[in-house]
Amino acid sequence: MPTANKQPINRGTSPAFLLFLTFLVLKLTGVIGWSWWWVTCPLWGTLALVALAFLIPCAVAALVTVVAFVGVFLWGFFRNLFKRGQ
Repeated sequence: MPTANKQPINRGTSPAFLLFLTFLVLKLTGVIGWSWWWVTCPLWGTLALVALAFLIPCAVAALVTVVAFVGVFLWGFFRNLFKRGQ
C-alpha cells in the first residue's frame, strides 16, 4: 500500500500579523507613540473578536432562557391566583 507524501500546507502570513509587524516597526523607530496594547492589538484583537462572536449569542440565549422561565413561572402563579379568586 503506497503512502501519500504529505506536504505541510503553507497559507502565508495573516494580514493581522503583517499589521502587527508594521505597528512594531513604527513603534520601535519612534514614528508612533502608541501604547504597547495598541501595537499588539492585531495579535489579540482577532481572538477577542472571535470570542465576542461566540459569547454574545450565548449571553442572548441565556437571557432568553431566563426570561422564558420567569414568564412561565409568573403565568402559572397568576393563573392559580385568579382561579382561587373565582
